[in-house]
This record gives sequence, structure tokens and C-alpha cells, in this order.
Amino acid sequence: MIEKANLVFEQNQVVYLQNQQIILYVFCSLIALYIIFMLVVIPVLKKKKDDKNFKKRMKLYQELKPGHEVFLASGVFGELVDKQGEIYFVEIAPKVVIKVNRNYILGFFDQEISQKINEEKTKKSKG
Repeated sequence: MIEKANLVFEQNQVVYLQNQQIILYVFCSLIALYIIFMLVVIPVLKKKKDDKNFKKRMKLYQELKPGHEVFLASGVFGELVDKQGEIYFVEIAPKVVIKVNRNYILGFFDQEISQKINEEKTKKSKG
């Protein structure tokens, strides 16, 4: 009788250990999947987003023409006077022109264009 009880106890221990091993295996698999996701999927999604933002900025730079009012990263508004490659000349006050790298131009500040941008934002939020 005691031998049967010991045998049942040992079988239960084996099943318990097998269950623990299965749980550990599942847990390790989930950790491995998480690491793969963080190392592979996230950078791919970030690259897509960066490419989209890059195209958007290039379109902005192509549309910029002298006379447009622009908003700079420093918080300064001004009128674009001239552009030479990546250097843009912005008039921030009468007869005060500053040289700005194009990367510091955040966008337009014309009323027409700002309305156009707002319309695009509302379309995106609806659709």
C-alpha cells in the first residue's frame, strides 16, 4: 500500500515537473518572440515612418518659393527671400535677413497653405 502511494506520488511529481517544463518552455518562447519583434519588426516600422516623413519634408522644400512665410524650428516666423541649395535666406524683420539651414524650416505659414494643411488633417482624422 505504501509502495502504491509512493508510486502515485512519484507519478504526480513527474507530471508536475513536466507541467513546469512546459510553462518554462512557453515563457522562454514568448520572450524569444518579443526579442525578435523588438529587433526586427520595430526598426522596419520605424524606417517606413522615417521614409514617409523624409518624402513629406522633401515635398515641402520643393514647394517653398520666395515670398512664402515660413515657421522656423526656433519659433521665428519669416518670409523666404532666397534659397541656395540647403541654405535658405529668411527675412524676419524689415531689412533683417538670416541664413537658415533648410532642416530648421518646419513648414509654411501662409493662410492659404495653412488652411490646406488643416483640411488634409481633417480628412485624415475622418478617414
